[in-house]
Amino acid sequence: MSLKKLDAYKTYLILQGAGGLFFALMTTTNLVYQAQVAHLSPLQLVLVGTALELSVFLFEVPTGIVADVYSRRLSVIVGTFLMGLGFIFGGTIPRFDAILLSQLIWGFGFTFTSGATQAWIADEVGEAKAGRAFLRGSQVRQAGSLIGIVVATALANLTVNLPIIIGSIFYMLLAFFLMIVMPEAGFKPTRLENRNSWQKMAYTFKSGLQTVRTSPALLLIIAVGVIYSVFSEGFDRLWTPHFLNEFELPQLGSLEPVTWFGIVRGGGLILSIIATGIVNR
Repeated sequence: MSLKKLDAYKTYLILQGAGGLFFALMTTTNLVYQAQVAHLSPLQLVLVGTALELSVFLFEVPTGIVADVYSRRLSVIVGTFLMGLGFIFGGTIPRFDAILLSQLIWGFGFTFTSGATQAWIADEVGEAKAGRAFLRGSQVRQAGSLIGIVVATALANLTVNLPIIIGSIFYMLLAFFLMIVMPEAGFKPTRLENRNSWQKMAYTFKSGLQTVRTSPALLLIIAVGVIYSVFSEGFDRLWTPHFLNEFELPQLGSLEPVTWFGIVRGGGLILSIIATGIVNR
């Protein structure tokens, strides 16, 4: 099969499945790497997570404007590449400053894909078929993530940061693959007559800001998101070093202790898949 533009639905499923697999490769042992190889302190671990949340919070709106004014496809491709770039940077340089910068890059890249991916497939297949695409895409992503966790755990028994490096390389290659095969026929950019590109972006930003300011519900949603993100960082970043330092994990034959973190993540994902299946029915 020549690498022509693929059907949008097939492209979306590939993006979700491959994205789930590669993301699991990058993240399954990422905190173990930061704690054991980079030797980040608890404060540094929380600061790294806070930098990620801050990056997402600051750039979510500006990058969303790019998707609305220019191209959903471009936004998804750029975001996918930046996410891979951020992880390979942090996964190859085990220092606090490098990992902090890598999380800023990853957060910046994530905001390009956040919302833009869903908006793109909705544009391409139509709103009537978008629900089915979202459901199937979620299932494919969960399957890819489960495979990625297994592979990441196996690779981490060789070197803890090996799955991070491999996953990030494949994530960047996924961006180049999307450049070749990803279609965009249904996108209709925001039409703002007599304005240049920067004026269009400024106008879209001001319009969105005005909508949020006049809507108590949207203000509440934003406040909840900020509070949850700040509160969750302590648990998200510190449970891994807590287990490593405070518990003597049972030996699994000749396997390294990092295997337990793959088992925990895999078990959690399986429970999530079961729960999603029940809800879907």
